Amino acid sequence: MAQTVQLPAHGFKFRPYQARAWNKVIKEGKRKFTLVWHRRGGKDEFSIHIHQLKAMQRVGAYWHMFPTIESARRNIWSMINPHTGRRRILDACDKRLIKKMDETRMIVHFINGSTLQLLGSDNYDNLVGASICGFTMSEYQNCDPTALDLIMPMVEESNGYAGVIGTPRGKNNHLYKQFTAWGKNPEAFVDLVSAEHSGVFTPERLAQIKQDMINSTDEEYGTAMFNQEYLCSWLSPNSGAIIAQGINRARDEFRVGHHVQYDPYGSDIWVSMDLGSNDATTCWFWQRDQNDNLNVLSVLDGVGVYKDEWCLRIDIELQKYYQGRLGYIWLPHDSKSHLGMSSQTVYDTFIERFGSSKIAYLDRTPKQDRIEACRRITRRTRFSDRCEHALEQLCDWRYAKHKQFNTNLDVDVKNPARNFGDGYSYGCQIMEYMEKPTYAVNQPQVKSLSEMTANELGIGHPISYNRNNRPARRRSR
Repeated sequence: MAQTVQLPAHGFKFRPYQARAWNKVIKEGKRKFTLVWHRRGGKDEFSIHIHQLKAMQRVGAYWHMFPTIESARRNIWSMINPHTGRRRILDACDKRLIKKMDETRMIVHFINGSTLQLLGSDNYDNLVGASICGFTMSEYQNCDPTALDLIMPMVEESNGYAGVIGTPRGKNNHLYKQFTAWGKNPEAFVDLVSAEHSGVFTPERLAQIKQDMINSTDEEYGTAMFNQEYLCSWLSPNSGAIIAQGINRARDEFRVGHHVQYDPYGSDIWVSMDLGSNDATTCWFWQRDQNDNLNVLSVLDGVGVYKDEWCLRIDIELQKYYQGRLGYIWLPHDSKSHLGMSSQTVYDTFIERFGSSKIAYLDRTPKQDRIEACRRITRRTRFSDRCEHALEQLCDWRYAKHKQFNTNLDVDVKNPARNFGDGYSYGCQIMEYMEKPTYAVNQPQVKSLSEMTANELGIGHPISYNRNNRPARRRSR
């Protein structure tokens, strides 16, 4: 006698956001989905339920992938669900539909010939060439995105489905880019659910979790990690982020946007740079406006751009946007070193192009000193919307590990964001050293004739004064 098996297995009860995703994928037939759900939101359990139903509907091979094969075995294959007492793989797969299980290769063989296998996406070279009907990549924010690029053609050819699930790691992470890209695809469904709206945790429990995270680290880091892991904030910084919290605060205080513009009555433009030979060079354009606001107006970056080309790009930027008004270009300590086979240093090239009176040189300083200057200056700096890409990179600038784990704080991760962090931190250090600039047009205080001196009855002159009684650190060759 035929036996009826109802899926999802074990009478699984969907939460409202899970039911919404199920309807999109199963009933409406969305072939691609990105689920950005908070920690303990049921991403993997939901996805394996999808796999089993699809495997019963169409005979084929299905994959559920983690960043590594070890994490797949630990988190799903061997892990016991404390709520049911069953292995998590059997929580989502009904035993009555399983023919056998390969414990070594982590393959579930179903009675109709379909298979579900747990894999590590880090071994993607050995997966190329397979034929599959569907897959999901779990913890995609920690996966190598190359794996998705190589596996997608398999399901495109088979008219199968693909899922990407995870928790945010900032806007500079590939999970955000995939979420944004598939959000524009009519064949795809994307969903973001925070712990405040899922119903998994009570408000009281969430408040206690947040406080525990703060108590175990510090307020800034604990709050940032809570926002990232439980509230699914794209703006919340990665672990060990250096100044992402300050950038987010600038956004909250409306110090980022189109309203931050070049001021023709403000100071000349100051330029700070970080030089790269095999990696990116970044160039930051600063101005103090007539209201004494410190503004970052634009950022240039590029890889493999020669020093002569950089001079040209800076000159074009100054002429196009800033009336050609250049105060100083501050070059880092390594600008006097010879790069490659060139006989002329970057320092020499810039002096030849802009003149020695416009080129300044910053001594080598400990990176942590620059980082502290960053944090102080960022609290009062405004950023134009032309800096959005650079701000995303700054949010990804981070220490190799958090200081809580006894990591050397002078070591930051060598990724593209580091070049942006170096160029910005040089600028922040310079802003602390610089004099308050001379304004292009003086805005004299209004006085009655009887209050004005004889000199004041003449034409006003630009006013300048030393901001902290410290001269700008400028050296010519």
